[in-house]
Amino acid sequence: MSDTIHEAFRRGCREGGFDLVQPFDPRWLDDVDLGGHALGAAPGGLGFFVAHSRALWSPFLAQRTDETHPLDRHCEQVVTRAAAGLGVPARCFFSHHEPHFPIQRVAEAIGFADLSPSHLSLHPEHGPWVGLRAVVIAEHAYAGAAPPPLPHPCEGCDRPCVEALSEAVAKAQPSWRNWLAVRDACPVGRGSRYGAAQLNYHYTKKRRWLIPDD
Repeated sequence: MSDTIHEAFRRGCREGGFDLVQPFDPRWLDDVDLGGHALGAAPGGLGFFVAHSRALWSPFLAQRTDETHPLDRHCEQVVTRAAAGLGVPARCFFSHHEPHFPIQRVAEAIGFADLSPSHLSLHPEHGPWVGLRAVVIAEHAYAGAAPPPLPHPCEGCDRPCVEALSEAVAKAQPSWRNWLAVRDACPVGRGSRYGAAQLNYHYTKKRRWLIPDD
């Protein structure tokens, strides 16, 4: 894999707020159950995993269009444009498209994020405060040998997220704040917690929260 193609794609994604881009070899997914999704049959030899931290919010607000699902559309526009700039054929797979593919399993297989007992993906730096958005498969050689080592932050942890999850599922009609409590219970990446507006929009999708955080 050339640094040029990697940096070009990462730069294009970062301009739209997708600050977490990891290249990978699609063959690392050979043993992952993709549920028959076409991702497993995608041509090419270079993959990009696209995600974001709280850094997404400001670029998203600045660039969003007045769509029914503005965040999904923003993701499609940014990632598709970055893929088109690679100069080689590439296919984009988005986590919000149906049929859905198991993006959490992909994240774990490529060494991007571990899966917690409460079913949250944990990034080594940002913990559960990441959004897993897309996978791009390009027809370009990948020179890496193996997935990077993936830390397992849940080992040795008291796992407060499990208790928070149990409390949420025990409720007849859990609110979004109950699910937020599961994320908040995780001690990893607390400094990366989303701001108030981003949090509220993430869980409610109400357009009145499409405002800058203080």
